Amino acid sequence: MLLLQLKDVAATDPQVALTLLRLCGSFCRLSYLARSTPTDLVLEAFKLFDDDIHHCFMDCIGFATSDEAWCQAQLGLNSGGLGLRKLSLHSSSAYIASVCSSSVVDSEDIHLTNAIDHFNSHVSPIEKLSVNSIISSPVSQKLLSSKVNDHCFQDLFDRSPPANKARLLSVSAPHATSWLSVIPSTSQGLHLDPIEFRVAVKWWLGLDTSQGSQCAFCPAHSLDDPLGHHALTCKSEAGATIGAVLEATESRKHEAKDEKCSALGWVSTPLAVDSYGAWGKEASLFLAQVAAQLAIHKSLPKSQASFDLFSNLSICLIRANARAILRRV
Repeated sequence: MLLLQLKDVAATDPQVALTLLRLCGSFCRLSYLARSTPTDLVLEAFKLFDDDIHHCFMDCIGFATSDEAWCQAQLGLNSGGLGLRKLSLHSSSAYIASVCSSSVVDSEDIHLTNAIDHFNSHVSPIEKLSVNSIISSPVSQKLLSSKVNDHCFQDLFDRSPPANKARLLSVSAPHATSWLSVIPSTSQGLHLDPIEFRVAVKWWLGLDTSQGSQCAFCPAHSLDDPLGHHALTCKSEAGATIGAVLEATESRKHEAKDEKCSALGWVSTPLAVDSYGAWGKEASLFLAQVAAQLAIHKSLPKSQASFDLFSNLSICLIRANARAILRRV
């Protein structure tokens, strides 16, 4: 019923619909069942549930996904995904961790053995488990799921072309997915227009955002820009400002500004960020200092102040990206 209702919500607000799907309708909804029921007894049912989530996701955002895009969407937010974890993939992690937390682990439990075999088939060789290993060193669900997630990311990365490899590295950078983890709020400036949100998700997943069109501001050029790279760097007339940010790397800003700033008694701190929201090292350190001051000023935990700051910056960046792409579609 929830998945059907989300389709209605998505008609007017896909950002809210996707947030509810991630927080209320996907893996978390059946986490207890995955922990309490042997994986081999529910695996086929979980695969059907994953299919339902996939179809609900496409209904929410209004377009079909490629296999690669859906694999990315199922990654955790810290890996550049949308947090729609695949239940049939992570269920063995949940069950193994649940068994480990019990008072007695039966080394001859066939269901536990099957769950371990399932887990081992989805991680790298060095991360594989055995019954003896979990008896001697119990493991948590979070740790096991992270190993599965890391293996999925690496597999997707290895089979991606160079442009998508660069994209995956950017979207998985610290704070890059802040725009996806916020609770949509118009009053706090954390809400995206439905059209902007849909094109942002499409661009984030590496899907074609051009719809076969050419840049309206570059009539002299025939452009094939499915990933939106030109739309974010075009400087013709109303070109997006994101390209200027990308080009102004920290080292080049130092070369251009350090001497002038020093003469004025200032400290030059370049704020470099790429179009996906991966911040430069100096920018990250500076913003961390800003967040620390915000925490003091607003009497907030430092982690909350940092989350709020990066969330607002991320939403602003993604909104500008979406508008830049839409201007050229």
